[in-house]
Amino acid sequence: MTCQMKKRVKKNGTVLVCVLKSEWDLRLLTRERWYRIPVAFLPKREFTHLAFYQPSILGSRGKHIEYFACVVGREVCKRIELLPNEPFHPRAQDEYLKVTVG
Repeated sequence: MTCQMKKRVKKNGTVLVCVLKSEWDLRLLTRERWYRIPVAFLPKREFTHLAFYQPSILGSRGKHIEYFACVVGREVCKRIELLPNEPFHPRAQDEYLKVTVG
C-alpha cells in the first residue's frame, strides 16, 4: 500500500477500521486495491483512510492490523457487479460502496 502507518493522517482525516474476513478478501485488497462496505452499514462520518484488521481466521497473519491505505476513490455498486461469481448470494442485489485504495 502506498500509505504507511508511519505517515500522519491529515489533521481532519479519519481512519475507518475494516475487517478482512478471509484470505480471498485480503487478495482483493492487495491485488485489485479495493474493499467493499455495505451501504446500509456505512459510517455517518467521512473517512480518508482505511485500516484492515485481520481476524484469527487468517492464522499467523491474524489478530492484528497489517495494512493501512489512503482512500483514492468511491463508487456505489450492487454486490453482484463487484462479485459476479456469487450470483446467488443473499445480498447479491444490495448496494455496496467500492472503496479504491492507494
